[in-house]
Amino acid sequence: QLPVYSEFRNNGTRALTIVRKIEGNATALKTDILVTYPGAEIRVNERTNQIILKGCVGEDIRQWLTAKGF
Repeated sequence: QLPVYSEFRNNGTRALTIVRKIEGNATALKTDILVTYPGAEIRVNERTNQIILKGCVGEDIRQWLTAKGF
């Protein structure tokens, strides 16, 4: 089980994928994701150490994290 969640905001018109419970450098993980998925809109919440991706890409991120060995 990976801590990758889908969230819908603005009455379901805005889909987000959130990677929670990151131990370590979230900014480095963001750059690794951008290498694999260029053009993805990604934010890092430094206070909660979470990565927020625009769109419903949870399954892709889960597969990518599993391939990386998480």
